[in-house]
Amino acid sequence: MARPINPRKPPATTLDAFSKDMSALIERLSKWVDRPLSAFFAFTQAAAERRLLLLGVFLAVSWLVIALVSHPIEFSLAGIRTGLIQSLFAFDVLRRLLVIAVTFWLTSRWAAIYLDDIFDLNEFPVAARFIRGAAFGLSHSRLTIKDGSISPEVRAKSPMIRIGGPGLVNAHMENAVLFEKIDGSPDVIGASTRRYKILDGFERFRQVIDLRDQVLEVSVEGRTQDGILVKAKDVKFVFSVYRGEPGPKESSTFPQPYRYVGKAIENLVYRQKKGDPLPLAMKSAVEAEMRDFIGQHKLSEFLANTETGQSDFTSREEMANLFYNFASFFTKNAPERGAQLQWIGVGTWETISDIVPERHLDAWQMNCQARAGRSPKTLNKAKKDSRLKEQLRLVNDLLVTAGHLESTIGAPNEQVFRSLGKIYFDRMVDALRFYEEKGQPPPEALKAVHQYLLRRVQRWL
Repeated sequence: MARPINPRKPPATTLDAFSKDMSALIERLSKWVDRPLSAFFAFTQAAAERRLLLLGVFLAVSWLVIALVSHPIEFSLAGIRTGLIQSLFAFDVLRRLLVIAVTFWLTSRWAAIYLDDIFDLNEFPVAARFIRGAAFGLSHSRLTIKDGSISPEVRAKSPMIRIGGPGLVNAHMENAVLFEKIDGSPDVIGASTRRYKILDGFERFRQVIDLRDQVLEVSVEGRTQDGILVKAKDVKFVFSVYRGEPGPKESSTFPQPYRYVGKAIENLVYRQKKGDPLPLAMKSAVEAEMRDFIGQHKLSEFLANTETGQSDFTSREEMANLFYNFASFFTKNAPERGAQLQWIGVGTWETISDIVPERHLDAWQMNCQARAGRSPKTLNKAKKDSRLKEQLRLVNDLLVTAGHLESTIGAPNEQVFRSLGKIYFDRMVDALRFYEEKGQPPPEALKAVHQYLLRRVQRWL
């Protein structure tokens, strides 16, 4: 059986090698040319300043060339001094220079008309200002953002809102604003030491975020794991932009009262519906998460047991108020959500079904109040009040004892002083014994008072 003959690949000729080398050379040259052209026609402020400088150099060189060609001068010190000025301001030279200026003016005007038509601005001055700013970095628009919003009048007239950068943005301390560069990358702008931040060309406005704490009130119905319909009514939370993990205080020449994380701003903007205000978006997210949270727990975890052994309801201190748990659950994903949540102690759980006795609801409310009473802030206040009350009692006892001795003995004398000193010394001894029994070192102030009284009253003991 005859085998098929594989045709050999024809050897490369000199022409093929030359074509390959020329293709590589052209590709390399195109990269060399594209790089400066891309830098020259970029939409950045630096590129706009370079174009303005080149335009000025071009006009100056054109003016000089036209003047020297139309009116040659003698190349001597005196000829250059007098003849050059006469040549530059000759009528025919200025007339030719005017042609260049009018051409440039008409070109920029046609570009503004085209831009006004493309973006449906119906504001020719706005389009013309944008062309000057984008092309040469001139006549920058200014945008001031405060109180977490932009007024409708500014939205209607500002080219930075309707078209994009370039422009100057001034964000007050309570705001962070997200712009998108022409390649789609986000640019978060907040307050800084520089009053204005310069936007690149066609950098589009996306959304303003209020960095201050805001109050959110929700009412949500959901079913528990055992199918009981439960309602969280008039629950109030405080939410804010995720401010990052607390760390050591940084020394800065510009303290930021409303800290934020740039990535959190991006997540907050891109994870909500475009055009929805932040409070509305947060309310929708909290309501959805709270419904899921209710579905993860049984009714017994919402209510307190009133009669031990008579029902299936259990009392758990750690679950006495699920609003705390929900706020902690919601804030666990704060970096991804872009927002953090905190319950401020307002809200009630209600059962809509008739099968839940009313006494369980009342008992649960009492348990919630007891939990609030056991908070660290309340306990510290009670501790301070108790300490002050005991101090007043001790002082009052000494005054009563002194008055009793004075009325019994007569005028105050050495015996009254001795009696008061012994009483006070005995109390210092009792206090030191109390610390000794608890195995704790007594305060230095208590030891100092004890030593002082010991020196004073030891001759009377």
